[in-house]
This record gives sequence, structure tokens and C-alpha cells, in this order.
Amino acid sequence: MIDLWNLVAYRWWDWMGSMLWQASLMILVVSGLDLLTRRWIWPQVRYALWLLVFVKLLIPPGWHLSTALVPWFLGDTQSVLGGVWDRQFPAPSSLLPSVSSPGQGAAGSPSGAVPGRVQSDRLAARPGSLPQVYIFGIWLAGLALFMFLLLFKMAKLRRWHQMQEERRTIPPWFHELLVETSRRLDLDRLPAIVFSRDAVTPAVYGAFRPVLLLPEHYLEDLSREQAEHVLLHELCHVKRGDLWIHGLVLLLQVVYWFNPFLLWASRQLRHVREMCCDQTLAERLQDRTDAYRKTLLDTARELLSEKVEPAMGLLGVFEEPFWLVARIRWLEKKTWHYRKSIAALTALVILSMAILVMPMAGPPAAASSPAGPAVQYPGSRSAATRPLVEALPTAGEVRAVYCRMITRETDVFLWFEGESRFFAMDEGWHAADKVALIEGGRTFILDKEYNRFIYLNRDRRTYLEVPLPVSRAAVYSPELARFFEERKTSGRVEPLNETQQILGRTCNGFRLINWSAYGDEQTDRAENVVWTTNDVPFKAALFDEVLANMRLLVSNKDEALLGEMQQHMRGYQMGIDQETGRFPLKKRYQMRTVEIAEKIAPHGVFSVPSDYERIERLDVANLR
Repeated sequence: MIDLWNLVAYRWWDWMGSMLWQASLMILVVSGLDLLTRRWIWPQVRYALWLLVFVKLLIPPGWHLSTALVPWFLGDTQSVLGGVWDRQFPAPSSLLPSVSSPGQGAAGSPSGAVPGRVQSDRLAARPGSLPQVYIFGIWLAGLALFMFLLLFKMAKLRRWHQMQEERRTIPPWFHELLVETSRRLDLDRLPAIVFSRDAVTPAVYGAFRPVLLLPEHYLEDLSREQAEHVLLHELCHVKRGDLWIHGLVLLLQVVYWFNPFLLWASRQLRHVREMCCDQTLAERLQDRTDAYRKTLLDTARELLSEKVEPAMGLLGVFEEPFWLVARIRWLEKKTWHYRKSIAALTALVILSMAILVMPMAGPPAAASSPAGPAVQYPGSRSAATRPLVEALPTAGEVRAVYCRMITRETDVFLWFEGESRFFAMDEGWHAADKVALIEGGRTFILDKEYNRFIYLNRDRRTYLEVPLPVSRAAVYSPELARFFEERKTSGRVEPLNETQQILGRTCNGFRLINWSAYGDEQTDRAENVVWTTNDVPFKAALFDEVLANMRLLVSNKDEALLGEMQQHMRGYQMGIDQETGRFPLKKRYQMRTVEIAEKIAPHGVFSVPSDYERIERLDVANLR
């Protein structure tokens, strides 16, 4: 249970921590632009700018584009901050990559164990809850508190509505005016009318069923023209969809309650929204806009002695009375003559912000050279950046070629890249007549000296040992055989006639049609491009053999495709590009070999640990 909480809290921290500084930076940028342009730019454009702040809260913080300015200005700052971040709040062990430490086994002892998952010193010293768990608990408490306050306010508004339904006090002339005004704005349904002695100014609330809230004796001294202006203003909020946007903003404020900058952004959004509503109303009134300005001034004069505060869920005529001067000034301008220009400028601003400012995550750095250190990815929280420790050569140990592959997983929404994560997918040790491929919680060993193939499940501490060549019929349980038979489809390999440079080596590309090595996880849709090369400092044929036997055990496709793969792809596999899922939500995987170097093979990497239990056949449980 602790591991589960650690995992959830770390994922939450990875999102919220990045979103905290990104959203704060976005608010500072928009505030600066708004301050510089508010005197001459149309309110609709300012409203789009402030609305993008809250749109940013819905976009994964890992989203990046090559045109983004923030990573260009920050440079390595993101990488430095990410390193400090991870040192103070490390990832749970279940998220750490599978990287071997030569000379150590799965249990951490130097004898006879297969390399296991590297654990940070901080986690090893304290196996309990991570710091993120306690911060996550504080956030949950704050979320519960603010959600309670929001629901309490909604319940209060609901009680006002229910009490009003018991008595009908709407004058006939006002109801007729409500019908006429709704028809002018092309509204499908009339809002309900609620009078309350607690209301100070007219307001509207309710996204699903709009309700117009009026002070108890508001209509007694109100002229028909003033009532028309009030109705037009409030119903314009309904027509523009402001109630829906206001509700979304409230929910985002509850979720991100810890960010004080959001209070400022929400306040600015309310102010500009009222100005936009005034402009929508002025477009309807046009030459009669002066009368609406007079209604605003008369209403403001009556409210000078009242304390008007924006209530949660309410959109009123005067949410912030002291901003009346700016509203009046913009009503003097006949902005309805520039509708096309306003729309074009608003679209340009949104597009520019989406391309230049909103994507704030930096792209991954290029892979290191074969002679250089292990690859480092700036800003990646789970990248395998721990250096591999060379073991001193002792009697009985052999030198082998070590290879390591890093995987980048990216969430894709529509055509935009979302959050990206980096982790070590697999590594391999290649000796003269033995190969060990380590992938996640599994290890595949091909031993030509003893003519055997070994499958290790390190999570369950079991192993399967079979003679070469591997036969599916000999190693599958009946249930697993039926499992693969039901999902077996035919496929083919297509050469791309393209090359790619990986670690300075020229790799040929091949597209795999209807193939996935992950079977039960990605049978819906998977497209794969494999990059292979013959230019490797060890026997590629030995690697081909272990790869073929490995795929026999984990692939859900038929042997004909596996044979075709081996026929086409002769050489070491140095990269895979994979795309899964369907539009509009997809995932992309980019797996690349980032290190090839000759090292001392860790003791026991080509053998079975003594405490592992042997199994006769593979079933669904011990396959993964």
C-alpha cells in the first residue's frame, strides 16, 4: 500500500511541481503583455490572453515545441532545477530504471545474482513514505476544503431558488421584457428569476439551468429601459457561454488552490469578461449605447455605500465597481465596426501564444557518443542517469560488450505532444558465446556453450530453462497457448529505404505491420519502425538468435512474421519508433541505444540465481 501511495504521490508531484512554475510564469508573461497593451488593445483580445492562462492548466506540463521561447531563454535552468528537484524528492523505486551495477546481484549482493533495479541512497535509507506523500495529503485536504466551500455556496443558491418557487412576485411587464430580450439574443430557454434580500446587484448563475438573481425590491424603482439594459447584460453572459467558462475556472482554482497567482489571474479575467460583455451588448444597442452607459453610472452611484464582492458561481453587472471607468471608456468607442479585425487579432494572439509561450518543457538532449558518458536528458525525472560502476577484473570474469537503450514515452493529444517521460527499457551483455538481454523485470539469456535459453522473471523470482531452439509448444501452458492463438494475426516487414545515424552508426529502417511485442497491452493498434545495423563490435548473429527466441516467448504474432523479421533485419537493433492508440489520444515511444562499450561483465549475469524457482512452462502470470 505504501508503494502505491508513493507512486501516486510521485506522479502527482511530477505534474503539479512542473505546473506550479509553468503556470506562474505564464501569468507573469500575460500580466506584462496586458499591462503594456490594455490602453489600446480590444477587451476581447485581453480576454483571450487571460483565458489562455487557465487553458495552460489543462495541458500536460511536458508539452514542448521547437518554436517555444521559454526553453530557449531558460537554457539549462530547467535541467538544473530538475536535478535539485529530484534530489530533494526522489522517485519511488517502482519508477526507477532497470540499470545494472556490475558486481551486484538482484538482492544487492555481489554473488550469483542477475543485475536488478538500482535504488537511490535516499530510498534505501528510508523505505517508508516519500516526502511527496505528505505534501500530497496536504493538497488533498486543501482540495476537500475548497470543494466543500464551493458546494456550500451552490447549495445556498439552490435554497434561494427553491424558496422563490413558492411565491411568484415577477411583474407581468418584466416577464414580457424578459421574453423579448431572450428572443433578441436567440436564447433557447428563459432563465428563472430569483429575488433575494442578500443580493446587492443583479447577477446570473447556473451553467445547466441559468438563473437570474435580483435584489428583493430591485424592480420597484427601475424604469423599463434600465431593466432592459440589466437583462441584456446578464443574458449576454448566458449567450457568450461565460457561465461554463466561469465554472471551469472555479474548478481549476480549487484543484490548483496552492498557486496564489491564480487569484490575480481570476480577478483580471472577471474584469475583462465584464468589458467583453459590455461590448457584446453595445453591438446590439449601437446608437443607444449612451443610455446603457447612463444605466451603469446610475447603478454604480446606488452601490457606492454597498460592499460588492464577486460570489462563487455568480456573474453580475458590478463584480468590481472601481473598474467602472475603464468600462465606460471602452463603451465610448464604436468597436462593433471592427468585428473582423478583432477576430483576426484574437486568433493571431492565441496562435502566437500556443506556439511561442505555452509549451515550456525543453526537448531532450542528443544522445552521447559511444566513448562519452551515459546520455543525460534535461528535465527528465526518471531518466537513467546514474553512471555504471566498472568492476575490477578478477579471476573467472570475462569482458563483454555492454549496450543500453533509453525509451522516451510521449502522450499525444490531437497533433500536440503532451507529457514526456524517459526510462531505461533494456540493456544487454554480449560475450563470445553468451548473451543476456535485460528488459524491465525480465532477463533473457542465450548460452551457446551449454545450448540453452533461459527466461528469468525477476519480479516473481522464477526461471524457465529450455534447450535450443525454443519451441512454443514446449514452453507454453494450454491457457497461454490459447491466449496467443486468439490474438495471432499475420504481418509483414517493409523496408523503408531510409537510414538514421545512431551513435555514429548508419542504421536501416524497417516498418513492422501488425506486430507488437507487448501482446495483451497494445493489441488495439501499434505501428513500429525498427532501426538496425550490422556495424557493431560483437557477433550480430548471436544477438539475432537471442532476439528471435525472446520474441517467440513474448510476441502475440505468428512465427511466419518472426521468420520474416529475422530474414530482413540482419544486425543489431539500435532503435524502435512505436505509436499506439487511436486519434485523438495516442502514445509514442522512441527507443534508442545510447551506449555501446566494452566492460567487465558482472558476476552471474549469464546464470540463474540460486534462490530462483524453476518452472516447467510459462503461463499468463509469470510471462510478465
